[in-house]
Amino acid sequence: GNNDARLWLRWAELSQQMMEDAEASSISDMAPPSSSPIRILRRALKCTPIHERQSYTLILTDLMRHLMAQSSSSLKTKNELHALFQKLILISQGSRYSIPNVNKRRLLANNDGDEDSDEGVGDDKVNLAVTFVAYLKYTMLHDDKDAIQSIYTSVLYHSNYGKSCTGKTEEELISMKDFFDTCLQFELANRTNHSSAATVSSSGDSRKKKKE
Repeated sequence: GNNDARLWLRWAELSQQMMEDAEASSISDMAPPSSSPIRILRRALKCTPIHERQSYTLILTDLMRHLMAQSSSSLKTKNELHALFQKLILISQGSRYSIPNVNKRRLLANNDGDEDSDEGVGDDKVNLAVTFVAYLKYTMLHDDKDAIQSIYTSVLYHSNYGKSCTGKTEEELISMKDFFDTCLQFELANRTNHSSAATVSSSGDSRKKKKE
């Protein structure tokens, strides 16, 4: 459950710290950890059932964060991030699994005497919108226009996550606004560039006709 997810995340965090210490240390024989954070989180995702949404989302978003933080962006990394993003879209449907609603269901379950229901699940807040924004900005740096547009098309039209404020934390709402603003800025810049290119092309055609 969620406790297992916390253990995986802590292991990945310690691995990251050990890697950074090994790089920064002047001791040449200081060995890096046997497993990188990315390998640990990949393994964690395979071991966590997708129906354990809170735990699965915690691990998935952390894996995406580590992949996007890499110094280089290979085709393999892009493909892996795209697949993870599609999973995130799938499990982000609706607000039923947002933090306030999870806590509400946990409280109701505890009042009914069900001590095993989602214990501790509300303690780890998952701001999905932060990952959406980060992935959108990452793609703006490393991919083409079609890839960028496919991200916000998926979030805005293929998911109902952004269609309601109900059940979202204040941080989620701020991040969603950031996501919408980034989409609008990209579209406006894209249209401006397209208009400028069309104007230049039109001017060139006019000069050609005058010469003829």
